[in-house]
Amino acid sequence: MSYQPNLNDVILVVAPHYNTNTKSVIYTYTQNGSVMENFTCLETTSFVEQFLYLQGTSIIGSRESARVLYNFSKNIPLYAPITQQVIHQYVMEAAPDPIYFFTSMYEVTELAKKRCQLTLHSLSFIVKASKKQCVSRRDRISHYLMQKLSLHSPIICKP
Repeated sequence: MSYQPNLNDVILVVAPHYNTNTKSVIYTYTQNGSVMENFTCLETTSFVEQFLYLQGTSIIGSRESARVLYNFSKNIPLYAPITQQVIHQYVMEAAPDPIYFFTSMYEVTELAKKRCQLTLHSLSFIVKASKKQCVSRRDRISHYLMQKLSLHSPIICKP
C-alpha cells in the first residue's frame, strides 16, 4: 500500500504510534489537529520522500535539504515549494521512528531535562529534546519559511 500525499492538503504532522490490536506501528497523517488517515505499509521516511518528490525536490542531492534523512535534525529544515511547507524532524520518546512536523504552530512544554511535550491543537507528542532545542527548531522553521516565501511572489502562508 502506497500513500500519495494530496498537494492541496496542509499536512501538519506525520507521527508513528503503536497499535496494540495489530501489534504494529501505524503512521498517522493529521490535518488541523484531526486524524486524516492511518497507513501501515509505509515508513515515515518514505512518506517524506514521496511528498518531497511530488513537490519537485528531494532529500538527497539538494543543497537545501539534508543529505541523509537521519541527520536532518542537525541540518536546516526541508522546504516543500508547492504547498509552501517546511518540514522538521523530532525524535519521539518510546517510538521507533521520528515525528515530522510540517508546521511551527505548536506549543512547547518542558517535562524534564532533554524531554518536552509538543502540543498541536488536541494532539500532544513527547520528544527527546530540551525546551531550548524545541523553541529554536520551531523558530528556525518560521524564519526559513518566511525567507523562502519572500523569494517568490506574495502568497498566503498556510500554517
